[in-house]
Amino acid sequence: MNKIIKISIGVFGILALGIGLLSFAFVQSMKADEAEVKKVKIQAQEYIKKYI
Repeated sequence: MNKIIKISIGVFGILALGIGLLSFAFVQSMKADEAEVKKVKIQAQEYIKKYI
């Protein structure tokens, strides 16, 4: 019985660590790139001046 509990806690710990790692990677990849933000803002301003 003791062995089963240890294995299940180990498996749960590995799953929790994996979910945490994937969540961290997702949040880091969603951060905006400043160079791209400036480029898109300039393009948006040019589009507005041209068509509106």
